Amino acid sequence: MVTTQRITVSAALGALHVIAIWKCLRACETRASGSSTHVKLQDRIESITLYFDGVPMEQLQKLVILLNNLPGAMTASLSPPIPAKPGESAPHVNAPERS
Repeated sequence: MVTTQRITVSAALGALHVIAIWKCLRACETRASGSSTHVKLQDRIESITLYFDGVPMEQLQKLVILLNNLPGAMTASLSPPIPAKPGESAPHVNAPERS
């Protein structure tokens, strides 16, 4: 059974710095298995959710700390794991998240 962890990084519209996020992934030697982006125009917020399969929790916690210490007004948070049911693929594969 695959357990998927999620980190969501949010910012004000236009303030989400994807390149800085990718640099943090590289610095932590962490590979995302998927991602989804979201824009809430009414709230003027954009976010990216990164999905991780089989990455140790300590490594993800280090990544969240790095992301939250980036210059600017981005906020990163680690969400509870998503267990896949036997015989199913991880929930982030071919399944767009709705907000």
